[in-house]
Amino acid sequence: MRNLREAAAERLQEFKGMGPSGVDIFLRETQSVWTEFYPYVDRRSCHGAELLGLPTAPDQLGSLSRNPSELVSLLAALVRVSLGKAEGELASLVKKAP
Repeated sequence: MRNLREAAAERLQEFKGMGPSGVDIFLRETQSVWTEFYPYVDRRSCHGAELLGLPTAPDQLGSLSRNPSELVSLLAALVRVSLGKAEGELASLVKKAP
C-alpha cells in the first residue's frame, strides 16, 4: 500500500479519463489522510494564492494552517478564487473584518 501511495501521481494517470488535473484534485483532497503528500499545492490553488498575494510555495502555504485538513480547506477556497467564484464571499468577509 505504501508503494502505491508513493507512486500515486504517476499511477493515477493510468486510469482512463484521469489526467493531470484529476491527479491534482486527488492529491489535494487526500493529503489530510495520506499525510506523506502534505503539503501538496496544485497549480490552480497556487494561482488563487498568487491572486490574493499569499505565498505560493507549498511549505509556506502549509504554515498558514494548523493541520493538513485545514490546508485542504484553504486550498479549496483558493481554487474558488482562481476560478473567480469567490468574489462575493471575499467581499462579505472584508466587510465583516474589524
